[in-house]
Amino acid sequence: MKNTMSYGLTPPALSLFIFLSFLSLSVMADDSPLTQGIQFFDKGNNEQAVQFLTKAARQDPQSAKAFYYLGLAASKQNNYAKAVAAFKKTIEINSALPEVHLALGVSYYRLGLNTLALHTLKQELKINAKNSSALYFSGLVSAKNNDHQKAIAYFEKVASIDKEFQQMAVYNIALSHLAQDNNELATQALQQTVNLDSNTDLAKNARSMLNQLMVNNEFADKKRFKSNNKPWLVSAKTGFEFDDNVTVSDIDTTTGIEDVAATFEFSGSYKIIEQSGFELEAEYNLYQSLYKELSEFDLQSHSFLLSAAKEFKNVDNGLNYSYNLTFLGGKRFFETQSITPYVGFMPLSNWYVTLNYSYKHKNFFAVNERDANQNGMGLSNYIFFNDAQSHALLSYRFEDENTQGSSFDYQGHYFTTALKSKFSNYSLSPKTHINYEYYFKDYESVTPSISQIRSDERHTISLGLSLTLNKYVNANMEYQYIESNSNLEFSDFNENIVTFDLAVTY
Repeated sequence: MKNTMSYGLTPPALSLFIFLSFLSLSVMADDSPLTQGIQFFDKGNNEQAVQFLTKAARQDPQSAKAFYYLGLAASKQNNYAKAVAAFKKTIEINSALPEVHLALGVSYYRLGLNTLALHTLKQELKINAKNSSALYFSGLVSAKNNDHQKAIAYFEKVASIDKEFQQMAVYNIALSHLAQDNNELATQALQQTVNLDSNTDLAKNARSMLNQLMVNNEFADKKRFKSNNKPWLVSAKTGFEFDDNVTVSDIDTTTGIEDVAATFEFSGSYKIIEQSGFELEAEYNLYQSLYKELSEFDLQSHSFLLSAAKEFKNVDNGLNYSYNLTFLGGKRFFETQSITPYVGFMPLSNWYVTLNYSYKHKNFFAVNERDANQNGMGLSNYIFFNDAQSHALLSYRFEDENTQGSSFDYQGHYFTTALKSKFSNYSLSPKTHINYEYYFKDYESVTPSISQIRSDERHTISLGLSLTLNKYVNANMEYQYIESNSNLEFSDFNENIVTFDLAVTY
């Protein structure tokens, strides 16, 4: 008792001391470099983990666990070359270690060694054909190799078996469709990405891409046919038009008579150059109307367009040249030439802006007084919403036209609002639009026929519906109302126009 007390320990305290001593010895016995390395790795301290795991691998060159965790820690440091070496050694020691082929394949992918990555990931899939990570990275590697059909197959499989990967897989399906210029299927996949979880960063990216696709379709709807990988496009429309007051505004002629016209349109385009973000395209358009009674108002128009576009630092830059020749009643009516440079950009992910300047020369074959040079400037804002299924347009345009006859000189101000929506989830994928345009023209000289300065203003409302009958055929209907107010009698009128046509595009 004296000896025990001389150390300052009671028997219970002695028992506790002995217990702690054994516990300490036990911890020390398990405090190996491998254990410490794994502990540091679990805590996210990868630098320390690599140091201890490297030591562990040196102490025991046959420890598959040491090399495996060394590879994982090196991967976390983005040192994929070291990770590859560690995983290869792991497989050499124990190729049956779970997911070691997956880890090696991912490291190959990070190094850009796509062939080796795909081969190694296939080894993992031989062991477990439903390994979601292996399927997902196989899709990423295939996409890197531009084998997008195979990539889509991998992504579709992983989306069907693992909900945790579903949104990422669907998003990457959209990217592969975009890479193949299949905008229609890409749009569907992007919309599905948003529907799966609208609050993720992937959903935010998908919305932004949907908005950009809407911009592309708004300015070049034919891009949705690029999935055929052809540089050309042709389309034709045929239908009829009912007009309760046949009018030719270009020469201030109003009949006050209603009539029905058959209409026909044809257009063809060819992509001359498409490389390094630069595009050069030529286009031809034909329009023909044939009235039942008023054949002298039959209109035929031929338009030729040459357009160049280049994207630079997220800004669309373009230059368009166009020539138009129009016949009225079978006789040459007028011709125009115009050149229009423009820029387009997105200040926000759902807002696209275009700015343009245009110069136009008009030549009237029968009324030389109307020959003119016109300068114009325009600003358009496109606001996308409803997951890019809808957009609103707000635009303003200014024109300054100088004519051969001074009484036709004017400055015009044009204001336009529009709302367009598509309903992809409904039968026939209907598209609707409603447009309103208001303009007024300030004429600069006295018009002799009314002995005063002319004043014009016009309101135009149009409502439209388009139905997708199949990939190539659309049915289109539109109603238009025009209210033109002027102190010149033949420019003061109301007009209602109803049109229907079937359009085929290939």
